[in-house]
Amino acid sequence: MTEYTRDDMLRLWRTRAGLEPSRTDCRIETVEGIDADAYLEPAMRAWYLRLLDTADTALLPVDDVHDEIELAVCPGHEAVEGQLPPRARRLLEVRMTGWLNAAVPCTPASATRRHALALNPYSAPGPAHPLCSMDGRRIHMRPFTEDGDVLVLARAVVDPGPDRYILDDSLLSTIDECLKYEK
Repeated sequence: MTEYTRDDMLRLWRTRAGLEPSRTDCRIETVEGIDADAYLEPAMRAWYLRLLDTADTALLPVDDVHDEIELAVCPGHEAVEGQLPPRARRLLEVRMTGWLNAAVPCTPASATRRHALALNPYSAPGPAHPLCSMDGRRIHMRPFTEDGDVLVLARAVVDPGPDRYILDDSLLSTIDECLKYEK
């Protein structure tokens, strides 16, 4: 994993777009008709956010954000809800005390099916097979008992902010594809 500043990443984008001189044995002066950086920066940021949302999580920054999530009990449902913190882009897994395993958020379609199954005592989520679903940035988890269950893990792909880019160098090759569509 490599960390780049905004300026480092912009330099990479300028080089890949052919806007930086590649020769160092001569002097070149350029006058650009447009502000290339102002053109490239929004595309660069959108490219990075798209990677955070879709790329292999092993190639991206992942952090435990459980201490940034405030939970509220859903009355009568033996469940809790919380909000994904702003810096978290994609939730990977959650775990509460009392659970034997972590829960991976399920897709909205399978969440509807699993919530319907949760009404049946024989198929309801339990400590061995907990349920986590997402509705936008809202997290819904069960089972929950008021015996002091607390969230102890919430691993997520995180956005380090607009001035930092943390990623595996293998993802830099996707810049070229993005530049093709920007022209």
